[in-house]
Amino acid sequence: MKLLLENWRKYLNESKVVIPGDIYEEVLAVFDFDETIADTHAKTVVRSKNSGKALRRLDQKQLDTQSPKSGEEFDFSEFDDVDYAEEKKYITDKMKKFIDDPNAQVIVATARRERAQDSIQRYLNFLGIPTKSLIIQGLTGGSKGDYIQKIIEKNPSIKELYFFDDSEANVQDVWKKVNKFKEESRRELVIKAAQVKEDMAR
Repeated sequence: MKLLLENWRKYLNESKVVIPGDIYEEVLAVFDFDETIADTHAKTVVRSKNSGKALRRLDQKQLDTQSPKSGEEFDFSEFDDVDYAEEKKYITDKMKKFIDDPNAQVIVATARRERAQDSIQRYLNFLGIPTKSLIIQGLTGGSKGDYIQKIIEKNPSIKELYFFDDSEANVQDVWKKVNKFKEESRRELVIKAAQVKEDMAR
């Protein structure tokens, strides 16, 4: 995971992460996009720096453990648009329930760049998911734990957090950082972080 974050930060421009400060709901539900809301099959392309020729494509697990070799560079452009995706309905059904709850704020927090946000919104609209009240944020590979912790810190109304992600590393990151904040601030906060395999809820 550490290599992945370093790769994203080194080879992409940092996105402008906005921390919303006007959440009045008590429930915060945060969903990852790739391989959580939908199977997208987007991959990182390894290209030759000299010719620009594609040498190979890396999935998430491969990217977690690799850095570019000499004369190579990573191309993350496949993640800028949602060209093809298969909905994970058992997750989008959960999203809709939170969206319908007037006491819940739903956020899609993706490792993609900020420029992918509009494409994700269009895809969700295509699925029939209301997006008017949604917050969609590209984190450019940044820490989801840091992002969510800052949101909770900035919005004292939040009393419950639900987090859904296919990455155990992301689940642990959110769990540890938000729980640490909870203990240090002595805030009453229910934390439910789930790795999306078959919803291994904590």
